[in-house]
Amino acid sequence: MGHAGGVVHFDPDAWKIAGTLGGHSHNVAALAWSPDGKALASSGEEGAVKLWSAEGKELQELKGFKEHVRDFSWTPDSKRLAMASWLEGTITIREAATGALDRGLVDHSANLLGLAFTPKGDLVSCAGSVAKLWALPERTQERRYNAGKNNAKVLAVSPDGAWLVTAGVDGALRVWSLGSGLLVETLRGHARPVLSLAFRPDSGRSLGLGLGAQGPHPSLLVGPLLRQGRAQLEPRRIKGPDRRA
Repeated sequence: MGHAGGVVHFDPDAWKIAGTLGGHSHNVAALAWSPDGKALASSGEEGAVKLWSAEGKELQELKGFKEHVRDFSWTPDSKRLAMASWLEGTITIREAATGALDRGLVDHSANLLGLAFTPKGDLVSCAGSVAKLWALPERTQERRYNAGKNNAKVLAVSPDGAWLVTAGVDGALRVWSLGSGLLVETLRGHARPVLSLAFRPDSGRSLGLGLGAQGPHPSLLVGPLLRQGRAQLEPRRIKGPDRRA
């Protein structure tokens, strides 16, 4: 997790901080582990992007950004990293080993918020109200997923590449067929905005979501997303540590 000036390594089993990584002079805006678990990307609001080894060694700093990177996504082979520039509305893809520019594309006019690679190596982006599927390396737009105003602020692609989930300020999860672009189902019942989404990599059918915090206990809801071809959510609530402590 990110904090002012660095990265905190949190042990979920012991529910305590296991270590910290410095290197940023401002708040950390985004974090992403590579699929092979060997590298961590971090973005600071000062505009620096850093790559770290799993042991906490700084591997390199990627430069040339006019503003801070809002989100990351690694290619399935962990060789390239896509970075979303929020206000510019651009996506930059770089080689992880060298930092060299692989390609770039213009996604939205502004407010680019989230990225996710599909298992095939295509890229999905979101910018507040709409998500888009980009074919790579052609850099052509293949699909649009219109979620409504401010309801595509975060996204997640299932590990099997069948489903896209978008969420935002209304607290609803919109489940899309990634291939057809059709909205399969809308899951409602959350009173707060959804701030993050992530599928479990082992099953591909369970989804975790972070909700906007109200009160001293931030919480996480997790549950099976798909069962017998129909989207469902049977949440299990996990409370975080008391922030007043």
